[in-house]
Amino acid sequence: GNPLAAAIGRKVVELLENGELAARATTLGRSFVAALSHIDSPLIRDVRGRGLLVAVELTDAVAPRRVAERLLDRGVLTKHNRNVLRFAPPLTIADTELRLAANALADVLTEEAA
Repeated sequence: GNPLAAAIGRKVVELLENGELAARATTLGRSFVAALSHIDSPLIRDVRGRGLLVAVELTDAVAPRRVAERLLDRGVLTKHNRNVLRFAPPLTIADTELRLAANALADVLTEEAA
């Protein structure tokens, strides 16, 4: 019943149908996984992802909750489960913002390892 909401809904469906968002998620996800994989930290066990859904598995030497809280202090929102940090950024995120998130994680893990 709302013309603005209907217009937004139509545009989202259009973007989903033409594959732009899926292709963008794949491209940005690969870039983000590569940036996270290049973090030289003994606290990272594995980095994996599918599209922009990315997980960083941490070793038992660090508390994922503490890392998630410290990332939040830097403006990076993550979820944690056991020893895994999960990133699920919006499909509209800029590559520069993903690099900032990767740099923030590198900084936090460096501080945690010290």
